[in-house]
Amino acid sequence: MADTFIPNVVIPQNWVNTAGPLPGHFSAGVQVVNNSYVDKENSNLDALRRWDFMIQRDDVTFVTAAVIDTAGFAGDYLDWSAYNSLAVSATGLPFSPAGSPGKPHADVWLNGQTSFATGSVSGYVAGLYGRAQAVNQASAQHDIVMRSLIMAGADKINYTRDTANNLSLNFGAGQADFNNSLSLLQGGQQTIQSVTPITGTISGSLTTSLKGWSYGQIPGAGQSAIMFHTTSSITGITASLNWDVTSPSTATTLDTSSTEIFPGLNLEVRPVVFAAGRYTLGPSLGDATLLSNATHDNVQYVYSTSTLAAGNYAFVITGDPALSPNVGFSYNVTSNATANQWTLSSGGSWAVSSNWSSGIPNSPGAQANLLATPSGLTTPGSIQLNGNKIVGELTFNDTQSYSIDPGTGGTLTINDATDAGGVYPCINVVLGTHTITAPVSLANGVTVLTTASNGLTINGNVTGVGGLTLGGNGYLTLNGIDNYGDTTVNAGTLNVNSLISSLNVTVAAGATLNANGSLSTATLLSTSGNVNFGANTGTTVVARTLASVGINSGGVVTLIPSSANGNRTVLVTSALTIAGSAGAWTGKLDLNNNDLIVKGGVLSNVLSQVKSGFNANVGYWNGNGILSTSAATDTKFLTTLGAIPNNDGKGNPIYGATAPYGLFDGQSPAITDVLVNTPTTATPT
Repeated sequence: MADTFIPNVVIPQNWVNTAGPLPGHFSAGVQVVNNSYVDKENSNLDALRRWDFMIQRDDVTFVTAAVIDTAGFAGDYLDWSAYNSLAVSATGLPFSPAGSPGKPHADVWLNGQTSFATGSVSGYVAGLYGRAQAVNQASAQHDIVMRSLIMAGADKINYTRDTANNLSLNFGAGQADFNNSLSLLQGGQQTIQSVTPITGTISGSLTTSLKGWSYGQIPGAGQSAIMFHTTSSITGITASLNWDVTSPSTATTLDTSSTEIFPGLNLEVRPVVFAAGRYTLGPSLGDATLLSNATHDNVQYVYSTSTLAAGNYAFVITGDPALSPNVGFSYNVTSNATANQWTLSSGGSWAVSSNWSSGIPNSPGAQANLLATPSGLTTPGSIQLNGNKIVGELTFNDTQSYSIDPGTGGTLTINDATDAGGVYPCINVVLGTHTITAPVSLANGVTVLTTASNGLTINGNVTGVGGLTLGGNGYLTLNGIDNYGDTTVNAGTLNVNSLISSLNVTVAAGATLNANGSLSTATLLSTSGNVNFGANTGTTVVARTLASVGINSGGVVTLIPSSANGNRTVLVTSALTIAGSAGAWTGKLDLNNNDLIVKGGVLSNVLSQVKSGFNANVGYWNGNGILSTSAATDTKFLTTLGAIPNNDGKGNPIYGATAPYGLFDGQSPAITDVLVNTPTTATPT
C-alpha cells in the first residue's frame, strides 16, 4: 500500500469536525485486504475512525502489518492500530505498540518480516472464507468471525499474558495457525443463547462439539451464553470474542468529534447446572484466566490451562446496557483422552472386559464411549448387552453405525445418581446415526444431545421415572411403547412413531416434534416450536387425545392430512390455549383436512381463532389461530372450516352415540363440547 492510497480512499482530515464525504467502498466483492505496508499518517484519529467505518460497513477482513519500531518507521501506527483491523506482528523484530493512538496490541504474529507475515495471514483468512463458502456457512463469512477464528486458533508460541483480555502486547493471541483455525470453523456454528435475569436459566441446549464458532447479536442488557459439555476433564480453553467498533455518521461526513464507541462486553467461562429439566448458570469459578474484561477494546480473549472436571460449562457474554453489537466468537476446548472406549473394529459382547479400554462399564456414573478413534468400527456393528447394564453417559462418535442390542437379554439403564452436577445422565451423538434396540430405563432422566445431520433411533421400550430432554441440532426417533417422565424438546427433532406416556411435553422455539404415533391422554403439550401429528393409515378413525394443548407465540401444531380410505384424525383436548387474544392470535393450529373437539370449549373463542386463521383481509387460510392447509390448497375453494357447539339449541347433542348424526369421527362428544370440522372437498354436479 503506497502512501497515496489512504488519502484517496479514507480522506483523513487534519482536524476534527471538518466536513467531508464518507470514505469510498472497497472494491465490490472484496472480502480480504492485505496491507503489507505502512502509511505516514501516524497519529490521525480521524483516519483511524474512517478505516474502522469502512471495515465495518463493507464487512471486509483488513489484515495489516504491525509496524516494527525502528528508525525508518518509528511511530507509524496507521493502519494496523485501527481497531477493526487484524494486526499481524512478527517475531525477532523490535515491535512495540506503546504510544499507539488506536489499538494497544497486536492480534497475532507469524515468522518472518512483518510484511511477509501479513501476506501469509491474509492467505489464511482467504482459505477460511473459501471453506465457509464451499459449505454454505454464510454467517462465518463476516470479518468479526474471521478475526475470532484466526485469534482462537493461534498457537501459544512466544505468548505472554499481558493485558486484561489475556493478550500479549507484542504477539497478541499467539502464532497464527491455519489448520487450527480451520478446525474451529469445521467444528460448526453454535447457537448464542439467552440467559434469564435473576434465575440464570439458559434457553436452548448444550453442544458436545469442543470446537466451533458463533455469530449473532448480543442484547444490550443481561447475559448470553454458548453452552458445551465434556465427557472428560478439561485441560485447556481458548476463546476469542470479536466485534467491530463503529462511529456515528451522517450522509456526508463521519462524526469525528465523538470518541470511539466501545461496547462494554465481558467474556467468562462458568459452570452450568442441569436440574428439573433446565439449565442454570452456575457461579463464577474465581479463575482469572477464565475471565476477560478489558475496556476500550473490541476483543475479549480467554486462554486457560486450568483443569476443570467433566460436565457442563458456558461461555458467558455480558452485554453492554446501551449497545447491542453483532459479535464473532470462536472457541477450542481440550480434554483428557476419553475414558473407557469400545476397542473392537466390529461388534461383540458388552459383557466382555477386553472389549473395553477400561473394563466393562456397568455402574451408576460409568461412561461407555463408542468412537471412531483411536479405534472404532470398520463396518456397522452390533454390541450385545447379554444381561442388564448401567451407565451414566453413553457417547456415539463414528460414521459407522453402532447398534446396542439385547443379545441374550437385558435392559440398558441410564443412571448417574453419583454425579453431583452436570448434564448427566446423558446420551451424546457427536457423529453418525446409531440405534438402540434393547429396552432403555431412565432411572433419573436423560439428556440426549445430537449434532446436525446425526442422530439416534431407540427401538426398545423406554421406561422409568426420569424424563427425557433432547438438545442439539440432530434427531432422536422413538419406536417403542414408552412410559417415562416429562418430555422436553429443546432443540433438534424428536420423532415419536409409537406411544409416549408423559405427563408434560414441551417443545421449545426452533425445535420439532413429529408425533407420528400417539401421546398419552395425560399429556400437557406446550410449544413454541413445531409439532406435527402424523397421519392415520388404518381403516378406523383414530383420535389424538391430549388433556391440554398450549401453543405459544410463534408455535405451530399441525395434523398431517390422512391419506388411506379417506380417514380423518380428530384432535380431542379439554383445553386449547393459543397465545394472543381475539383478533391478535400469535400461535397456529393447522387442522389440514382433520377435525377438532374442544371439550367444554368456548364457541366465541374458537370462532375467533378460525376467523383469524382464514385471514380474509390478507390471504386465504394463512393466518394465526386455527387454520387449514387443506383448505388453503383447494383451488376450487370448496374446502373450509366450520365450528359449532354440540347442541341443537334445545338441550340435545347433535353428535354422539345416540344423537341424530351419530359419532363425530368415531367419538361421542358431550353436549358442552365445541366441534371444528374440515369438510371433504366435494365435486360440484
